[in-house]
Amino acid sequence: MTDGTDSDAVGGELVPHDEPRRYYQRGGVEFEPSERDRKVVEELAALGYSREQICLFILNPGTGKPIDPATLAKHFDQELEMGLLKANAIIGGVLFRKAAKGDQRAIEYWLDRRGGPTWKQSKTEPPPADEEGVPDELVERARAKLEKMLAKRKEAEAGEVVQPAPAFEPAPVAAAPEGDPPA
Repeated sequence: MTDGTDSDAVGGELVPHDEPRRYYQRGGVEFEPSERDRKVVEELAALGYSREQICLFILNPGTGKPIDPATLAKHFDQELEMGLLKANAIIGGVLFRKAAKGDQRAIEYWLDRRGGPTWKQSKTEPPPADEEGVPDELVERARAKLEKMLAKRKEAEAGEVVQPAPAFEPAPVAAAPEGDPPA
């Protein structure tokens, strides 16, 4: 209908419209998104909602039901892409500023996620330990020290002159002043 009017199903009368309505093959009125719909879709995409979940928030005024994923993709493609990009830009900016100020956790997170394979934090395995959880390296060092001490004792008992090990000397303690003891 070229005159900007369209026939409504109510009584078959002609009703003027600002612009001609487009119809689906099934006979329903084509969905036209509002600015509010666009903002809602962009925010939900930024928050990480799935397309199926986002559809539940946008109602088709012609049917009163949520739109389907195909309608979402057709009318909100830019909002779906830009929502997550804008959120990542905002959060990335905050993280970058914290890292630039010297926040150690922010630096490590940034490098782990954005620094490439050479900056990945190594996933170090804890050192092997005995049944009580004492690292094997410590057990071996203690065992070697003990064997060395026993060897020196045997040499001393055999009458050989052995160099004494340096003794631990505690730091000198300042003498307490004469008079009443501290309270």
